[in-house]
Amino acid sequence: MLDPDMLLGRQGQNMALISVTRLRVRSFRYIPGFIFYTHRRAMSKLVYWCNEAAVVHWAQENSGLPDWLEAHRKMVAEGRRSKVKHPSPAHETYEIAPPKLRPRS
Repeated sequence: MLDPDMLLGRQGQNMALISVTRLRVRSFRYIPGFIFYTHRRAMSKLVYWCNEAAVVHWAQENSGLPDWLEAHRKMVAEGRRSKVKHPSPAHETYEIAPPKLRPRS
């Protein structure tokens, strides 16, 4: 659980709350429902549609978005698994592969 006091930085300045969710949909057949359902309806079905799910939250002093590698690092170090009905072996052991990034041109 995130402590609301974390959102006040040194000297009372506001801090940014970063929230990252990682989902792995277990079959392509769930993609249309994931895309077209309203947020509330889709969220209640993710436990069935996904075989991997995790979330992490943190506060940071700057308002910039983290890059993919920083988000992955935080997910691995501080994140937690979400409940899924059909967990993959990677979900069971909380193994999260690093993001596959293309070189910048």
